[in-house]
Amino acid sequence: MADGLREDDAPSTRDGRSVLWAILSLIGLIGVIGFAMALYLKAPIERELVVPSGADIPSHLWRVRLVTAQGLDSLFTSAPLTIQTNPDRLGLPVLGSILSGLGVSPWRLMYINAAVAGAVVAASAWALARAVIEPRWAGPIYALAVVTSISFALTSRAYLDNALAEGLMLAVATAALLAAAGRGATLAGVVLLAGTLVMHWPTGTLFVAVLTLFTVGLLPSALADHRAGKPLRSTAAARVGTIAVGGLGVGGLPLLLAPGANTPTQGPGTLFRINVVRLLPAYRLNVKLPLAAVGAAALALLDPKGPRRRALLLHAVWLLPLGIAALAYERGRPIPLMRFFGTALAIPLLGAAAFTALIALASRISGVKVLDAVLALLAVGLVAAALWGSALTAYDNVNNTTTSVTSIELEPIRAANAFIAQVRPPAAVFVVDGPTRSFRRLRMLARGTLVDRIHVFPGTPTQLFVRAKKPGGPSPDEISDHGFGGRKAVIEADAIEAMREPGAVALLLRPYFSDYDRLAKDRRNVEIADGVLLLRPSTRPPIVRTTPLSPPPTSALVRATLIAFAALFAAGSGWSFALLRQSWELRLALAPAMGMAVLVLVGSALGLAGLPTGHRPGLLIWFGVTAAGWVAALWVPSTSGSEEADAEEEPAR
Repeated sequence: MADGLREDDAPSTRDGRSVLWAILSLIGLIGVIGFAMALYLKAPIERELVVPSGADIPSHLWRVRLVTAQGLDSLFTSAPLTIQTNPDRLGLPVLGSILSGLGVSPWRLMYINAAVAGAVVAASAWALARAVIEPRWAGPIYALAVVTSISFALTSRAYLDNALAEGLMLAVATAALLAAAGRGATLAGVVLLAGTLVMHWPTGTLFVAVLTLFTVGLLPSALADHRAGKPLRSTAAARVGTIAVGGLGVGGLPLLLAPGANTPTQGPGTLFRINVVRLLPAYRLNVKLPLAAVGAAALALLDPKGPRRRALLLHAVWLLPLGIAALAYERGRPIPLMRFFGTALAIPLLGAAAFTALIALASRISGVKVLDAVLALLAVGLVAAALWGSALTAYDNVNNTTTSVTSIELEPIRAANAFIAQVRPPAAVFVVDGPTRSFRRLRMLARGTLVDRIHVFPGTPTQLFVRAKKPGGPSPDEISDHGFGGRKAVIEADAIEAMREPGAVALLLRPYFSDYDRLAKDRRNVEIADGVLLLRPSTRPPIVRTTPLSPPPTSALVRATLIAFAALFAAGSGWSFALLRQSWELRLALAPAMGMAVLVLVGSALGLAGLPTGHRPGLLIWFGVTAAGWVAALWVPSTSGSEEADAEEEPAR
């Protein structure tokens, strides 16, 4: 279904049409990127959010702020692993710290992350359409189908690193298809897959498995090629396998150097089942799965060249983990099924293939030009209506994202952190009587230089002071965090250890302690702000005041989004031209994902070496990566390193 030219066209006519199509393709690419940004910026702008929304925002924000201010190594020692420090997910804190050097603060990044991730997803999906040898006009259909899909919309609401990883995952899929076709993309695929692993290793690991299955599916043709005299290393299976193994090796190394992952206690899966009941209807599988089946048939039957057959195989193995997870869930296993749905982007991709086939068939079904033109326009209108409906559904799901901090919590936390910033104690322990979810919210609103000084103690003030005065006791590292009781014991030990530091302070907030009013009457305690109690201070503390927060201006959010995306694009454009042997517009489409991958790989390596990555060092890292990419692009000859293309394949046009 590649757009073709007649054999009797003159060379000048062919060149003119090629240039025109390239310009129109670029305009379409820019258009879908802009649409993706607007779609995912609309909610925070219209809602006039004082704080960024999303249940996981507190965890992301304090980690990015800490790494930006103090370096990646501070993340590993700032709190026990049991309190969700996620030191195994380096990508977002590193990327956020680098972007801070270009003026995008961690606070702003929380607002615009979905818009930036959506733009990368749109660009990568546009490129994947070219790898499948779809017509040039199909690029926007693929991009819009994925970026407005319920899979990405739900992921973007709070799973920030996961949303960014999905743009990388699509780029890896594109590189795998190009490499399988022998079109100079193997090394690019290694870099992109490594970046995916560092950004969000569960997504990266899943796609390593997908590429492994893809390699296995390509083995019969590889063996046939080998019997025909082709070296095994030059087969499609070998090239895709190289991406899987190489990406796992390069991306796995930083993860091995990190101290490990927190291991939350595996419960009975009640929350997983609640999520299935709550979220699965939004996927409208009764519509999406038949549409995906039509798309699969289109890939198999319409213009069934090698790239399209391989794309069908890739989509099939891409959906296999979801199928296995669904079967395990039905058997009662505690499986986070909706997370598998979130990465199953093959469903909207196959839907895009169905839409493309509908328009292509309508444009030539009767053989009468006028009638075919009318039918094509009707098909375009139908597809546009379906995509617009998908966009509205995506917006509705993004617009109802839960708040990261309630209005009851916000001002007491801000006041407490203002006090800590003014006094700068070596440690600040917050006594709480509820779930330790307060830990993330307390840290998210602290300055990056002070984030690691904040601790929580689940108990009472008396228990805290009595235990802190007693010498000895196990350190947090010596306590097993098995079970909920073990986690609580680790958190308590961490707070006790912090409270023993000379000059440490203990605080109590009304939202996190039900007996606040009684303790406020104790003359040993001082209320330093409304809802903030300083427990048993040795000297009279200052009274703190805060100014009300205001929603960020629309212009500031738009500017931050454009800066962040432009930074990724610039950082990756040189590397995309150096590592890919493709048309220039396809290289440009993959540049944002390539930039993200290279930045997180280089930034993680520097951070693990103890070097800072935030503010001015972040700017230097970005500049170095960008400059090195263009040096590589200019140094590598455009014809070197090209792989042998399949004989049956037409080049991407």
